[in-house]
Amino acid sequence: MKFRPILSIASLLLLAALLSQAADTAGTVPLSRPPPLSRPDPNLDSLHERLKAGQDKAAKWVEPIDPAKAKITFFYLKPDSSQHQPEKDQSNGYFHSWKIIGSQVLTSKEDSQFILAALLRSIHDSDGDVALCFSPAFGLKIETEAGKSVEMAICFHCKSATVYGTEALDGFGVDGPAVDDFLTLVKKLHLDPAEKK
Repeated sequence: MKFRPILSIASLLLLAALLSQAADTAGTVPLSRPPPLSRPDPNLDSLHERLKAGQDKAAKWVEPIDPAKAKITFFYLKPDSSQHQPEKDQSNGYFHSWKIIGSQVLTSKEDSQFILAALLRSIHDSDGDVALCFSPAFGLKIETEAGKSVEMAICFHCKSATVYGTEALDGFGVDGPAVDDFLTLVKKLHLDPAEKK
């Protein structure tokens, strides 16, 4: 009987301590680990590095081309993946499986110089960041006086160009306002049938 008051006091002290601790932690949010960072797409990283490496090579290939002596064919393509026909070729209205809306061999030095400058500017404006999609609106076939020939499909939306017909030049990134120069040439050459209506 003599120990009951002591036990009661100890119980009250323990209860008070528990209540105090509960009051201190009220309203707090328990700590938790942050969600793990998503791993970057290795395919996109690989493509980025490949196109970045192709920037200098592409610029060095384009810079020495003489617009007065090169034969350049300009293509306006339908950038629609549903129209993409891998088995088609240029002979039946396709440029490397992309539907051709209109095309023309550039006969003036001014037009050739204009599009080469736009191409070079788009290469220099690219930082190598690209999307994994590819729906090109433009194509170029460039035949130099030295007999070198290269063809490329260019997608400003996805910021990349794919090169065909040569191992000397890889795909590369494109970006910047040069897309407006490409569209300017489309209008000048009347390659868009919608504008003729």
